Amino acid sequence: EGLEFFELHVAEDEQHAIVMRKIIENLLVKHPYKRTKVLAIGEEMVRLRMAMLDGISQTFREAA
Repeated sequence: EGLEFFELHVAEDEQHAIVMRKIIENLLVKHPYKRTKVLAIGEEMVRLRMAMLDGISQTFREAA
């Protein structure tokens, strides 16, 4: 049951990623002078999300 939730959550995260990409693209168009900062924040968001999902995955592996 937990693994099913995790797999569904990963699939939904793809939609969130698409939305976040559009937000970043809009910010870059409206504020091109903030490009470095916008991209750095986007990269940090991805890094944090990956770390969270890695932690969840590790918890499932340890519980199995």
